[in-house]
Amino acid sequence: MTDVPEKPDDLWLVFDLGGVLFDFHGIAGLAAITGRAEDDIHGALRHSPACRLYETGAATGEEFAALLAGELDLDMAPAELLGRWEGWLGGAKPGARALLADAGARYHTACLSNTSAVHWKGLTGTHGVDRLFRRTFASHLIGYWKPDPRIFAHVAGALGPAVARIVYFDDNQHIVDGARAVGWDAHLAKGPADVRGALARLGLAV
Repeated sequence: MTDVPEKPDDLWLVFDLGGVLFDFHGIAGLAAITGRAEDDIHGALRHSPACRLYETGAATGEEFAALLAGELDLDMAPAELLGRWEGWLGGAKPGARALLADAGARYHTACLSNTSAVHWKGLTGTHGVDRLFRRTFASHLIGYWKPDPRIFAHVAGALGPAVARIVYFDDNQHIVDGARAVGWDAHLAKGPADVRGALARLGLAV
């Protein structure tokens, strides 16, 4: 029987969900609807007041869809856009569950996601995200949106004063930069293979 080392209490691995461990097809979906480039849509969502309000719990789904339609100059009923937004949540990326099983056997793990109530329902109810990590953090429940420093402070405080190092993975460079600015050991990762590579370079076996 292989001995599993005791988990270090002062180290946590924290993961973004969409783009790192789970697929989200909204950027491609909105690009197809609007005829705009995916990079253009990605930039628009990054700065979108509608997304920020929805994913901090400050707007309902209907309010979000109406605002987003206006921001993108999209001629679509809010109810239809909201339904498509919900359906654009994909499943776990190949290798994601194996990665989390390996990482969770050696380290304390958590997730920190910019997400809405409707996607969180799918992530927890359909995909069992709340069972994949020791702790889960969702922006719409916290009231802050990455890379707001307050969301990182909230997570660090919740993990406790004994935590000396948080190793974080996100698929957006501006969020990685925001996490680094508050002292997290943050890394850009576009999938499980990127996470494993970063962990190997850090000398953190999984």
